[in-house]
Amino acid sequence: MANNEGSMSLEEEILQLRQALETQKRNARSENEKALKAQKEQARIEKEQALEQARIENEQAFEQARIENEQALEQARIENEQALEAREEEIHIVKQRADKAESINRPMEFYECLAFCHKIFMNKRISTFPSTDSGTQPAGRLRPTYLKQWLEFPAMKLEMLTKVGDAIPRGTRAFLSQSDITGVILNLA
Repeated sequence: MANNEGSMSLEEEILQLRQALETQKRNARSENEKALKAQKEQARIEKEQALEQARIENEQAFEQARIENEQALEQARIENEQALEAREEEIHIVKQRADKAESINRPMEFYECLAFCHKIFMNKRISTFPSTDSGTQPAGRLRPTYLKQWLEFPAMKLEMLTKVGDAIPRGTRAFLSQSDITGVILNLA
């Protein structure tokens, strides 16, 4: 019986050892599974971080490209506006020159002609040469003894200009052009 008890205890010991071995195997498997899960979780976290970093970098690059594109568009818009303004200024200058040339060469209306002739004759400079001999003697010549102010002249002038102006329909360009009048005056000089 002692052997039986000893073998029982040996069998029990073997059983205990087997159970301990099974427990160790289970624990080792469990630890391996935990380590594998931890590695997978770490790899997943690293992958998510890398994806998030790539997404952030992509957004930053996209934003930078958008800003550069907006700046380029704004610069192009400014350059286009400047070119348009320069073109408009050039057109305005050319139009002014054409209008001036046309106004110089087209026939004038009555009042335009009067104003132009007045302007020319008011600006006309007459060169005089000083006399070297004595002044003329008025003895024996007809001459006014005094000058009398002509008070009615402004009213008469206005009346005559009004009559002539009324006789010629407004908008009638029947008088010489500025260039023609200037040419006549230069020929007379």
